[in-house]
Amino acid sequence: MHSNLRSYFNNPFLLLFLVFTSSLQAQQFRLLLYTETGGYNHGTEAVTKVLLDSLGTAHSFSVDLDNTGDTFTELDSLLNYEIILWANTSGANILDSTQRSHFEKYMAAGGNMMGIHAATDTYRHSSANGGWTGQWDYYAETIGASVQTSPNHTWNLHSNFMDHTSSSTANDNLPDPWEHAEEYYYWENGYFDTLNNHVLLKVRTTDRGGSVSSYDSARAVSWVKDDIGGGKVFYTSLGHNRSSYENDQNFKIHLRDAILLLSAAPPPVLGVNWSNLSLERSLEGNRLNWTAELTGSAGNFMVERRSALGFWAEVTQMDILPGQNRYSFIDKEGAEGNVYYRIAFMDLEGEISYSRILKLESLQPYTVLLGNPVLKKLQVAVEHNEQGLFQLEIINLTGAEVLRDQFFKEQDRIEMLYDLEHLPSGMYLLKISSKDYNFAQRISKI
Repeated sequence: MHSNLRSYFNNPFLLLFLVFTSSLQAQQFRLLLYTETGGYNHGTEAVTKVLLDSLGTAHSFSVDLDNTGDTFTELDSLLNYEIILWANTSGANILDSTQRSHFEKYMAAGGNMMGIHAATDTYRHSSANGGWTGQWDYYAETIGASVQTSPNHTWNLHSNFMDHTSSSTANDNLPDPWEHAEEYYYWENGYFDTLNNHVLLKVRTTDRGGSVSSYDSARAVSWVKDDIGGGKVFYTSLGHNRSSYENDQNFKIHLRDAILLLSAAPPPVLGVNWSNLSLERSLEGNRLNWTAELTGSAGNFMVERRSALGFWAEVTQMDILPGQNRYSFIDKEGAEGNVYYRIAFMDLEGEISYSRILKLESLQPYTVLLGNPVLKKLQVAVEHNEQGLFQLEIINLTGAEVLRDQFFKEQDRIEMLYDLEHLPSGMYLLKISSKDYNFAQRISKI
C-alpha cells in the first residue's frame, strides 16, 4: 500500500508528517476528550476529565477537553492528538460536514478512536431502528456499533457478570469474570459490525425488570478493531454512571489499558525508549535525528510521511546497528507546506511501535490535488497566509476555458471539491491565482 500511495502522490506539492516521542519523563502524547451532546447528557464530563488527568499524570500523556467540536474545525488541530475519545457524546447534529470530513481524514491518516457508552448513541447507523439515523454512517461503521432504541438498554445498575472472550492488554488486568452494575446496551435492532469488532468482554444474559427478550442474550460490551487507515479503535458500553469514574477501580484499569493500547508510545514489550528527536530544514533536505535505546529484541526503523490530505507512505527503512543508538536521516525530496513525519520501530516478532508527531512549519504557500488523474471529482487544497478572493480556472488544450470559479479564503487553508465528470477525457490545465499567488498544474481526465 505504501508504494501505491507514493506513486499516487508523486508531485512536487507533497506534504510530509512526523510523529515523535520525548523522554520518559516528558509528556509522550496528547488525548482529545470530546464530550459534546446533541441528545441525552449523562453528566459525566467532569469526572471523566478528572480520571483522565490522573491517568495522564501517571502515564505521561496530556488531556484536552472539547465540548463544542471546535477542535474538529481544523485538520491540523486533530493531527496533534494520538487518540480522540468520544465520551458519552450523543445525537446526530454535533459536527458540521467540514468537521466530520476532518475526522475521517484524521482516521485515514492513522489516528486512533476511543468511545465510551453513549458514543454508540451518536450518529446512529442508517440500518438501525428508531430515529436520528443515517446522517453519518462512516462514524457508526468506524466505532463498530449503534445502540438499538425502544429499549436502548437494561435498567440502570443492573448487576451482572462479564466474561473475557479474548486476550488483550485492554482487558488482561481485569477479573474474569468481572461483576459490574451498569446500564447494559442492546445491539440486536441497532447496528453491530460482527466482521471487524474483536470482542474483549461479553455480558451474560440480562433482563429488564425481570423480563428477558432476545436482545438480552449474551452480547458484546467492549471491543477493539483495526481501522483501515492504520490506527485502532476501542469502545466500551460501560460508563453510564459517574460512580464508575470515581470509585470503580476495574473500570479505571479498563480505560487506562485501552488508552495505552491505542497510544503510539512504545509498549514495554518492544523495549525501545525514544529521546532527542528533532526535525530541521537543511540545504540537503529535511533532517531527522533521534536516539533509541533498545532493551528488547532488535529489528529496524521505518521513516514514514503523509500527504497533505492524510495518507501515510514509507520513505525509507534503516537497519539497527549493534552498539549504535543515535540515528539520522535526510529526506531529500522536500515538500511545500507544513511537513510531518513519523518513525516506526519493528521488532523481530513483527510488532510495531510509532513515535509521535513533530511539525515543521510551511515556508511557502502550496496547493495539493487529490484525485489526479480525475475520474469524476477533483479535490483541491490551498494553503496560503493571504486572505481574500482567489480565482480558479480549468483550460483545455485548445485554450478554451471549461470551468471558472471564485472563492473567498478567510483562513490559511481551504479545500474545494469540483465535479468534472461531464468533461471529455484528455489533458487540462488548472490555474489558481490571487493578488500574490499563482499556481498552475496539468490534470488528466480519464
